[in-house]
Amino acid sequence: PGARYFITLCNKDGKGSLCQSALSESILQAWRLQHRDGDYIFHCGTVMPDHTHFLFTLSERLSLGQCLIKFKAKTKAALAAEGLEWQRDFYDHRLRAVDAMESFAKYTFLNPYRKALLPHDAAWAHWHLSLEYRPEFLQHLDAQALPPPEWLQQYQGIEELIESDLQA
Repeated sequence: PGARYFITLCNKDGKGSLCQSALSESILQAWRLQHRDGDYIFHCGTVMPDHTHFLFTLSERLSLGQCLIKFKAKTKAALAAEGLEWQRDFYDHRLRAVDAMESFAKYTFLNPYRKALLPHDAAWAHWHLSLEYRPEFLQHLDAQALPPPEWLQQYQGIEELIESDLQA
């Protein structure tokens, strides 16, 4: 309880797209439900075509594994309607440093831009942010809430991000 987690869940075989409106909405609703139920405090997340990233702080109500089983159960029907399913496992990283969440939130926000899923001058419709969490990097977005171009050139992969978190 109280630990902060960066989670990645992939759809099985990487086929299909989680960004379809019904699937993306199902994922968002599951995040909201678990936040409202007190399973965790949702901070932010993004839905990508074949995976999703999200950040949360675990509550005392459920274990990490139970939270993710519930998430998968709540989104299973929407995925099945499109012939998709989640991979059996998931990737989690428990954030260690006090200020680590900022870097993971920024990574989550920038992921669709770095994967060239949309032009730099467009907003990613599948990025979601809790009303209670305001990462500092948001102050540096332009008037349309888009990232500065130099951020896309300063790529820090997830492995480097985790390594810097572990050293902090």
